[in-house]
Amino acid sequence: MSDSPSPLHILLHVPKCAGRTIEVHLAAHMPAGAFFLPRHPGRGGVSKMPPPDGIRALSGHHLARSIEARFEGRDIRRSVLLRDPLSFQVSYYNFKMMRYLASGARPFSFALYYRALQRDPMAHFLLSRWLEVSPARLLLMPVAEKWRRLCEALSGFWFVGDYRRCDDLIAAVAPALGVPARAKRVNDEAAWARTVDWRPLTAADLGDEQRRRIPLENPLDAALYATWSGAGHDAASVRPGAPPAASDFLAHELVRPYWEARRRLARGWTMRPRGNEVIGAD
Repeated sequence: MSDSPSPLHILLHVPKCAGRTIEVHLAAHMPAGAFFLPRHPGRGGVSKMPPPDGIRALSGHHLARSIEARFEGRDIRRSVLLRDPLSFQVSYYNFKMMRYLASGARPFSFALYYRALQRDPMAHFLLSRWLEVSPARLLLMPVAEKWRRLCEALSGFWFVGDYRRCDDLIAAVAPALGVPARAKRVNDEAAWARTVDWRPLTAADLGDEQRRRIPLENPLDAALYATWSGAGHDAASVRPGAPPAASDFLAHELVRPYWEARRRLARGWTMRPRGNEVIGAD
């Protein structure tokens, strides 16, 4: 029998990329102490982590690359699922509106949602959460540098794919983690739609100009998806092209607080807390 430590699977959860399905599946089928999902960013989340030797998988929104230092000597296998910008924006809007309705708040227009959201949300999520780039640094960092850091990081991943390859990723980690190879979808649009009176927006509901602009105004997300979503287990062989053209990220960030205030006013200031409830997990 080999005395080498078991591989550590790190499954990053980019919003609206099937991460919750993976987390619920692992939590339901792995023994206590073998799976850890930090609930808070920084030291507050890691402080509740079980002994590292017993952990075989990590996931969540609040994982940072520095956590790997706690697993010295382990074979670390990083995975992430991505989504094209248009699909992401529509799905994220629907999720927010249905969550607001379920929490006693009010929905509002896609136009207001989009103005209040950071440009390139998936790319900046990975840069800020996983790569731990500070908000101030992100404001001033050139697009080419952001692209270089993202590509350098993803080239060392064990699996990178489209969010619709959730089943493929679960099947790939299942033997090592001792979990079933298929998982029930949770927290998806269909599950939320059964809980609130909301007709989900579709890409077809947006005007032609809006559909055209979203990939152009989120060039890092568009390049991230186009370059990396088909990598699968061969991320090391991906040869990224030139960085995308400069975006209006800084200019948008300077005016975004105004739209965030408008968004809060539109939804209402009182929301019932929902904790960590997962829709469709029964």
